[in-house]
Amino acid sequence: LVESTTHGLNIAANAIPLERGDKVVLADTDFLQVAIPWCKKRDSIGIEIIIVQSGDRGVLTTGDFDRMLDASTKVVCVSSVQWSTGYRLNMQELGELCRSRGIWLVVDAVQELGA
Repeated sequence: LVESTTHGLNIAANAIPLERGDKVVLADTDFLQVAIPWCKKRDSIGIEIIIVQSGDRGVLTTGDFDRMLDASTKVVCVSSVQWSTGYRLNMQELGELCRSRGIWLVVDAVQELGA
């Protein structure tokens, strides 16, 4: 498939058509490598990165993401399983939310192998 998760995320970030002002939503619980391709897009074309905060709970729900989405949101990029806690996001719910709003959902699923 690809040589690494980072490589795959870079392919996704560069394949999705984004313009200045578009928003990409990330989770504060994700491994740093999930954010790097989007940070490069922010620096090169001026997208905005929105971080969903897990707060004291350390977990995120679909509702947490839903509250951060607006008409400028083009991408949600998350890990399906959080690397530090093993917490699993409800990917079916998140996928349905993104699909209903025409938002790309990019998923780092490599942690599923050990979960």
